[in-house]
Amino acid sequence: MERELTEAVRLNRQFHRRVAELAGNPVALHALERLWDQIQVSTRRSLHAPDRTALVDDQHRELLAAVTAGDPAAAGAAARQHVLDTSAAARPPEKE
Repeated sequence: MERELTEAVRLNRQFHRRVAELAGNPVALHALERLWDQIQVSTRRSLHAPDRTALVDDQHRELLAAVTAGDPAAAGAAARQHVLDTSAAARPPEKE
């Protein structure tokens, strides 16, 4: 499990870096590189849920399709939803 998670995190970084490159957004690319250590922590935490991997895959496909179609509104909406979902999944469970 740990090996698969490490590979998923590596591929996630590669994907997000490539999207920033395709979008021609050097500011986002620089921010991604600068913040990656923090992003990696949330990525590892968020991918522990069994259903998250499929959702992340779907969201990545949606984002990539919007970027390659040249649809910034759809890309922005997909990216925003992905960030919100990842943030929610990365939060530690609330104590009762």
